[in-house]
Amino acid sequence: TGEEVSAEALGGADVHTRISGVADYLAQDDDDALILTREILSHLSAPSVATAPSRPASSPKYGVEELYGVIPTDPRLPFDIREIICRIVDGSEFQEFKARYGKTLVCAFAHINGYRIGVIANNG
Repeated sequence: TGEEVSAEALGGADVHTRISGVADYLAQDDDDALILTREILSHLSAPSVATAPSRPASSPKYGVEELYGVIPTDPRLPFDIREIICRIVDGSEFQEFKARYGKTLVCAFAHINGYRIGVIANNG
């Protein structure tokens, strides 16, 4: 057909993290990919009989009392669910995956009181 298309447009990293959802993360280079891999693996563990926290608990960096200012009084109005997550998880830290795909859903790993959790939340 004579149409010229770049390799990226046909199926590069941007396409697969943002449009198709085939890939979860976009690394800038090999070093960044290794950092992302280590972070991902730190959230995974073999099943254990013990239910001890996986790390010491820490308070969120943002106060839970701020939730009332983040959530609109009108339930029909959208808000960023990440603002809620960072007010309830340890250290206000969470690792989102598929962040560039499906903007209405937030999937992440986090800790609450030192326990590993997974988050699946509607964003909007």
